[in-house]
Amino acid sequence: MTKPSRFPVRLGRRLKSLCLAATLLSTCSLLAGSRSPNLLEQIKLQGTLEFLSSNGPATVYEGAEDAAGFEYELIKRFCLRLGVRPIITVRPDTAAILQELQHRPQAIAAGEIVVTAQLATQADFGPAYSNAGTLVISHKGSAPIGSLLGLVGRKILVKAGSPQADFLQAQQKDTPSLQWQALDLDMQDLQERVHTGRADVALIDRASFESYKALYTQAQVDYEIEPHNPIAWGFAKQPDHSLRDAAREFFDELLSNGELARLRDSFTDDPIEPDADVAAFNRDAEQRLPRWEAMLKQVAAETDLDWRTLAAIGYQESHWDAQATSETGVRGFMMLTNAAAKAMDVSNRLDAKQSIQGGAKLLRFLLDRLPTEMPAEDKLPLALVAYNLGSGHLDDARELARKMGKNTNSWADVKTILPLLSKPSVYRNLRHGYARGRGAVAYADTITTNIALLALREQEAERMQLANGASNPIAAPPGDMSPQITNALRDLALANAF
Repeated sequence: MTKPSRFPVRLGRRLKSLCLAATLLSTCSLLAGSRSPNLLEQIKLQGTLEFLSSNGPATVYEGAEDAAGFEYELIKRFCLRLGVRPIITVRPDTAAILQELQHRPQAIAAGEIVVTAQLATQADFGPAYSNAGTLVISHKGSAPIGSLLGLVGRKILVKAGSPQADFLQAQQKDTPSLQWQALDLDMQDLQERVHTGRADVALIDRASFESYKALYTQAQVDYEIEPHNPIAWGFAKQPDHSLRDAAREFFDELLSNGELARLRDSFTDDPIEPDADVAAFNRDAEQRLPRWEAMLKQVAAETDLDWRTLAAIGYQESHWDAQATSETGVRGFMMLTNAAAKAMDVSNRLDAKQSIQGGAKLLRFLLDRLPTEMPAEDKLPLALVAYNLGSGHLDDARELARKMGKNTNSWADVKTILPLLSKPSVYRNLRHGYARGRGAVAYADTITTNIALLALREQEAERMQLANGASNPIAAPPGDMSPQITNALRDLALANAF
């Protein structure tokens, strides 16, 4: 049985003050009357609220410095609203979550749960904050499927115990020839089997398809099955609905002000491939970078880093916007989280110099924790992965590489392992769980490419100085530049020569 993990979440001074205020107000109101506190008041008095969730891209996972995930952001916001601290217990799947919920009347099941008629007998559910559409997917090039009858005679896969399996079971009454195989696999694995041709068709949820369509390019959508199943938080069946009512008010507000949609978009917008818009980067380097160049060079000198590395990270994080703020609360030039800022002694994330200093100190720390025997050209991209994902996920990838007989000190080897960190069959057995490994590879590759572009810009500027009669020689690329950067410089120089 999978051992539950717990995420004690510290939300800072604001949360502490909210907790204190809520406790005092609740205590005073109860002292003034003789009634027993309802469920919501009990939770406010104790100052904590437990959530039962799962580890994954749509729920809760370990980020670079703190917990992350769409459900986690909802949990955090709801607890701020109530003035309590969240305690998150991670269970392997919906069945385990709802089983646990029966014994925890003060907890909330927040595991991206798709509500079915069967699940509604096990728990009460709050308002739907999203809908799970079911897609029929097939391998590209196969005959199109436009209806349920088109599934007859195909090798169909579904996840065992899923709403998709329930749907086919219900349809078989009218279509007895409909056959399928229900496997104890995750929907990503089903998508991969269609992509590789090991299955003709799979029924999966839209969220899974959207998350991995850039990876499994040979899987295509044929049609979407109606109606959609709601996604909602679950509550223990009991006569006291005060906690569920508070959640209903919370989601009504998020829906009405558009915050829920913006938050969802911030987690679905996860580009897989590096940004190859060289023209846009060069334009921004011309127009925005000069304002920050001296500051970047000063901080780089203080931390023994290449200033172009800091500049490239800053561009990837905020496009050199010192006031940038994301929907999840990361802010500033280097887009630091609260946890990272605190660890790096940054008191104001919107102060550009403090932000650059914080990002530089963090990168310096991540570089220094890598093995001394690791080749210099491999250290930077691996440290960038840790900067993006967290050092724990990099450790997982390197350990997985070791078990697979690969070189743990080689970027070329480890980058082939990182995408596996998003596969359920793999991350469930890792110490730090799910991570967007493929996105981290793109992150590191994009930054190293932009470092090369900045180096090329410097060389071009110095060449122009010589052409105008300046006496300074052209600076050679730094001796510790990785082959990837050197090759990029060579290719860009050749491209610009014609």
